[in-house]
Amino acid sequence: MYEHDQGAKRSTAISDLIMVIVLLVAIIFAGQIVSALTSALGSMWSKIILLAVVLGLALLIYFVRVRNYRYMFYYERNAQVFDPRFDEMVDIEYDEPYGTFIVKLGVANKGKLKEKVLYDELVALAAPENKADYVDLPTDSYTSGRKKTAHILVYERNGEKRGILFHPDAKLVSCMQQVLSEKSDETHE
Repeated sequence: MYEHDQGAKRSTAISDLIMVIVLLVAIIFAGQIVSALTSALGSMWSKIILLAVVLGLALLIYFVRVRNYRYMFYYERNAQVFDPRFDEMVDIEYDEPYGTFIVKLGVANKGKLKEKVLYDELVALAAPENKADYVDLPTDSYTSGRKKTAHILVYERNGEKRGILFHPDAKLVSCMQQVLSEKSDETHE
């Protein structure tokens, strides 16, 4: 199994420092605006505006830093590994069957299942530059990035083709291409 956390690449010490500085400047700026608005609108309206600004900043932080998508792909069949407790090889069984792709919306360390595509449903994986064949396909976007630069995973469920827009890393793309190539070879035999 391979898991890719879309938000992992965004969390750097520099970006966190910049965010703290921006928040401090925004709070100081909001305080100045509230002082100016108090004389013009009255105390109650200025407090409502300040509350709206603080809530807006909190939502921005939530969507930019806390919430992200996680992609899991089961590209290995059940394997055997050496377990030193028993001094022998033991079978590892994965939670999902081979070829399953899962998308979770993660908040902190928890995730909510958004989509699950099984091996039999997989059709194709298209890179951003090769998505022209799938422009009319109904898609679900599971990415925090730009849709223009997203890959599309095409799957077929109940006779209907659909797509998932997402931003995989190079290893996830490689694993998915390996499984799709194997599936293509099975159908051509």
